[in-house]
Amino acid sequence: RIAAPMPGLLKATIVRDGDVVRKGEMLFTLEAMKMENVISAPIAGTVHVAEISEGTAVEKGTLLCTIEPITA
Repeated sequence: RIAAPMPGLLKATIVRDGDVVRKGEMLFTLEAMKMENVISAPIAGTVHVAEISEGTAVEKGTLLCTIEPITA
C-alpha cells in the first residue's frame, strides 16, 4: 500500500497498472510546498495503480497504488 506521505499535487504517474518494478524505482512525483518529491517503490513487485489523475490534489494518506510482491 503506497499512500501520499504528505498533502500535495500529484504531478506525474511514472508507472502504469500492471508494471513490474524494482525496489527503489520511481513511481510518482508529488508537489508539496513548491518542491517535487519522488515516491519510490519500497519493494519489488507488480503495481496496481489507484484511479487518481495527474494534477489532482491529494491529502496525506491518500492511496496511490499497491504493490503485489514478486514471489520466486
